[in-house]
Amino acid sequence: MMLKYLMQQGVDIIIDETNTTKSRREPIIKLAKKHGYKVVGNIIEEWVDVCCKRAERTGQPDLIPIINKMAEQFELPESSEGFDELTKV
Repeated sequence: MMLKYLMQQGVDIIIDETNTTKSRREPIIKLAKKHGYKVVGNIIEEWVDVCCKRAERTGQPDLIPIINKMAEQFELPESSEGFDELTKV
C-alpha cells in the first residue's frame, strides 16, 4: 500500500529487495508501469560460494541456508518482464 501511495505521488523510488523470482517482481513492475515509472533492474553477480564464505568469515553461518535457498530459487530477470533497463553490477 505504501508503494502504491508513493507511486501515486510520483516520487523517485528505489526498491532494495532481492526479488529472486519473476512472480515476486511481477506486481511491483506492473504497479510501476501503471504509474508511468521507468523500471530498472540491477543484477548483482556474486557466486554462492563466495557469499557463504563471507557469511562464515563474518561470524554469520546461520545465513548460509538462506543464501543457498535464494540461489536455488533465483530466476534471472529478463526484459520481457517489463524492465526498461537491466544492468549487471
